[in-house]
Amino acid sequence: MNYSNYHTHSTYCDGKNTLREIVESAINLSCPEIGFSGHSHMEFQPKSFAMTLEKTEEYKNEIKALKAEYSDKIRIYCGIEQEFMSQKLPEGFDYCIGSVHYLENDGEFCGIDLSPEEQLYTVKKYYNNDFLSYAKAYYELVKQVPKTIPCQILGHFDLITKFNEKHKFFDEDSKEYQSIALEALEEVCQSKIVLELNSGAISRNWKTEIYPAPFILKRLGELHQPVVFSADSHSADTLIFKFEKMSELAKEYKLTVCENMDDIQSYANS
Repeated sequence: MNYSNYHTHSTYCDGKNTLREIVESAINLSCPEIGFSGHSHMEFQPKSFAMTLEKTEEYKNEIKALKAEYSDKIRIYCGIEQEFMSQKLPEGFDYCIGSVHYLENDGEFCGIDLSPEEQLYTVKKYYNNDFLSYAKAYYELVKQVPKTIPCQILGHFDLITKFNEKHKFFDEDSKEYQSIALEALEEVCQSKIVLELNSGAISRNWKTEIYPAPFILKRLGELHQPVVFSADSHSADTLIFKFEKMSELAKEYKLTVCENMDDIQSYANS
């Protein structure tokens, strides 16, 4: 099977490769489609890993040119990974991934997936060192993503587990945590949104398992909620990273898989 990826970062934000290098890699991998999803501008973190407003326009223009240049070899889509905390909503993109990377506490924007140290700092300072309270705060924002952002895809549903390999910080098997996550999942799945199977934390050596966790995959299968394979790629050599494993998981949990952008848009507009 030839796979396509729609969660892709380039040198316009925190990726390692140019748009052209990524397109060439996608063609070499026989991807029918490639979608770019640069991080949206963040007013509250102007010097962050995200694109500036000026870079966002350059990004759009370059993708438009690449679409024309490579039209006979691959379908290219101009997307955005829209941060929940960003004030400016996306305009002029082919699709949007809605994601939560920050929690706001007393005017401080605390990164969820920037480093284990920042996550521990946030939990200790604002959540009385209680990861369940932290999880509740995170998933409350995740619930709001489809209601707030005009997105077709929900990014890395259980991102707070990025640094929790072998349950280092909290027990993901506990009834308390799973209840919080599943309550958010049920609410999210009332919207016409596609969820990711995301291998990004594996390719960056933080996790050994694909997002989301097995108990979430099981419920997604029961709900018949569509999913899409996502590399959350930050380099040209990880565009379809672990997609064969995702295919195995999809069969195991009887998941409905969107194989192309038409599938994603069709579900979002149904």
